[in-house]
Amino acid sequence: MDRIIGEFVARAGAMSEGDDPLWAAGEGWLRFALDEPRLYEAIFLTVHPWHAKWGPVRRQLAERMGQFPRYMHVSPAVRFALVGRASIVLHGLGLELWSGRLRTRDLRTLVVQMVQPVVDSALQNGWTVDLHMSFSSSTILPQETE
Repeated sequence: MDRIIGEFVARAGAMSEGDDPLWAAGEGWLRFALDEPRLYEAIFLTVHPWHAKWGPVRRQLAERMGQFPRYMHVSPAVRFALVGRASIVLHGLGLELWSGRLRTRDLRTLVVQMVQPVVDSALQNGWTVDLHMSFSSSTILPQETE
């Protein structure tokens, strides 16, 4: 599992000069779902005890985001929360690609059209709570519903 997660992180971390790190990571995530469906299944569609490994991965991406102009003005905690929000959308997109229900190869456009609105909305509305840490299965925080 460590090797598979390492491969996933390497793909999600690949980016070109000037790329928005969050969009590049999203595109790498979805490319992994298309190129490595069995490994994608092992990571995201199998219950395993490796869930604690995602915190450091999210932190690393949040740190890279701090070097990009779009995110320089927000705190590390907010960037970490934005990575979490984006990952929720990317999980859904990855599942659609993995299953063959979504058939596109234009992954950058998919990330921009589906993830960017979530991130933009979070920044504009102050929805910067880390959803992975704040929600239980049946609770919505009051500030998130206004």
